[in-house]
Amino acid sequence: MMPNGPSSMTWSGAMSKPDLDHTIARWTRLGVLFGGRPTRTSPDLEPLLLDTARLAPISARLFYLAVSWLSQYGNFVARHRLKRLIETHLARPNEPALAAMLHLAVNHGASKELRIAAEACHPAEELCPLFAVHRRSPARANACSSGGMVSSR
Repeated sequence: MMPNGPSSMTWSGAMSKPDLDHTIARWTRLGVLFGGRPTRTSPDLEPLLLDTARLAPISARLFYLAVSWLSQYGNFVARHRLKRLIETHLARPNEPALAAMLHLAVNHGASKELRIAAEACHPAEELCPLFAVHRRSPARANACSSGGMVSSR
């Protein structure tokens, strides 16, 4: 059962600045960010990853923070639970970001078993840059649509 509160939101639609702040605070509770101390209780990892995927387009830094953490500690993620949450709670437009996060983590040393969850993600309906800042760049958008960049597909 999913806990109540911000981490149990339906993972669809746009997230706001308070959502970003709350998600960063949850990563900080894991001891991820400099200056932050881990707490005795850690956040629910799988919903945290879904929230991170939703926020990826507006926060490339958060995306790569998650990739870095997963590459070292991905074995703490319940892969089958994450897969089930992807299938039941993550909106399709957010799935490519999560798949990219998981694949990059595996490429940087995470357990290949994270691919179990990545396989539940559908590809992007159209090629476009993952991050909003890159979507605003005509050169990057054109390179992506022509297949000239690695995409989150």
